[in-house]
Amino acid sequence: MNKFIIEFLGTLVFIFVVLSTNNPLAIGGTLAFVIAVSQKISYHNNFNPASTFAKTIAKKQPIEDFFFYIIIQMTAVLTALKLYSIK
Repeated sequence: MNKFIIEFLGTLVFIFVVLSTNNPLAIGGTLAFVIAVSQKISYHNNFNPASTFAKTIAKKQPIEDFFFYIIIQMTAVLTALKLYSIK
């Protein structure tokens, strides 16, 4: 359960920074920070549906987690978009 929570929060922060700054250095730094913080909880560190798909196809993560990660990532993206629009 914790890996899904960290996936939601990491994706939310990452996408919010992407929407807010449009600065490659800030985006890369945020992604590095989110991965570093989440490594102890979740070793998948996807934060991107394309990464989730690729890791599942390559059998680097259980297929059972695939749909949970996709749903969580899409929910985080929509939440980040809503937070950005409020700003």
